[in-house]
Amino acid sequence: MKKKLNFMISLLLILALSVSVFITPASSYDNDEVTSSYAILLINLNTDTVAYSQMADKYWIASGMSELMTYILLTEKVKDPSSVSVKVDEAFIDDLPASDDCLKQFVGETLTLKDLAAIMMLTSGSDAAYLIADTVSNGDIPAFVKEMNTRAAELGCKLTSFLSPGSNSTRRHYTTCEDIAVMYRHLMHDPLYEEIMSSPTYIPSKYGDDETYAVTTVNSIMNPVSPYYFRYVTGGKYSFDKIAGASLAVTTSYKEMEYLFVALRGKNKSEENVFADARRMTTWAYLNLSDRKVIDTDKSVYTATVNADWGAYDIPLYADDSAIKTLPNDYDLGKFKVKMEIPEALTLPLFKGESVGDAVISYDKEVLDKVSIVPDHDEGVSMLNDLGRFCGYALAKTFPDTPADAVKEAATEPQTQTATEPATAAKTIKKKPAATTATQTPTAAGEVEE
Repeated sequence: MKKKLNFMISLLLILALSVSVFITPASSYDNDEVTSSYAILLINLNTDTVAYSQMADKYWIASGMSELMTYILLTEKVKDPSSVSVKVDEAFIDDLPASDDCLKQFVGETLTLKDLAAIMMLTSGSDAAYLIADTVSNGDIPAFVKEMNTRAAELGCKLTSFLSPGSNSTRRHYTTCEDIAVMYRHLMHDPLYEEIMSSPTYIPSKYGDDETYAVTTVNSIMNPVSPYYFRYVTGGKYSFDKIAGASLAVTTSYKEMEYLFVALRGKNKSEENVFADARRMTTWAYLNLSDRKVIDTDKSVYTATVNADWGAYDIPLYADDSAIKTLPNDYDLGKFKVKMEIPEALTLPLFKGESVGDAVISYDKEVLDKVSIVPDHDEGVSMLNDLGRFCGYALAKTFPDTPADAVKEAATEPQTQTATEPATAAKTIKKKPAATTATQTPTAAGEVEE
């Protein structure tokens, strides 16, 4: 009981004064925003926190979102897409199930796979997707589609089925917001993709600055001349189909906080559309959520009993990461609960950083995450360590009235006391710095009033 109490006190003190993030049920983060899309997913990318989820695990027609996987296979199979040239053949386009005319101005011309990738991603160009698949697969598009599905499963997509490399409005061509997020996160840091997303327009290099051949994004939230433009957007993929509706995957960045917004079956009306949904939900997140450090890795959070051949003794245990979590600004400290899942007694040998159990963290009766609890050193694997522990154990048994400090000094691995003071600063466990709370509403000139 004392061990658990010490851990809870340490955790709550840290929570009260520091900063951090993680995956949390959306019901913990209630909001009053009105959206029109059927399925929505909003993820804090700094901390992998699901800030909002609405039917995100329900499948719907994928339409042109299959082009995310077409792009992934292209970049995985072709080392330098700019070095491979492809002729835009009119007969090839005429034989497609349907044409969206994204390559109309280039018929008879030669483009690179890089050019085709840019056209596909900016315009949701289905014709470009088919030509990429045909080129990469040496003319075997069905084999390419089969590999799309295999690769999607390998990446972790759970409910996705593609029938074509480009747009398709049949019900057997489907995916979920969760699966779109998996694919998008896999490609979003690809250098070529970042280059494509750096501008709302693209001109194939062979044409220089000739705007006659410029391709402009159909993703209005990225286009400065659109009434739906949102200046905090850093990249995205949009698709619209009369049957499937609008689909969107878009990233935003504000004050070092990054969010991924995904929507399926969105509307395409002036005020009710996926772009408005994206702006509303990400703005809400920036203003109402921030990062909290819930467990400190530098201080012991639990004292465990270890069974050695010659007796039992205690060692301190630590959280294996800083457990940085995204939480509402007005979160209720009293709703946090921590449950330690650690065996009554540990058996040697123990190794530094190797999990011996978990700290299960919940908020408002919903499990948020599990943080591994680990030793901060090897235990029971060296003669010197064993000798020190044994001497301390023997001294305590022989002279039971010996002060505890003297017993500790006999061991080569001194005990670390349970944390009783809050951490003074969050130590980020990712490459990017911990985010800070947004203090003003992101706004952009020319946005549609909501």
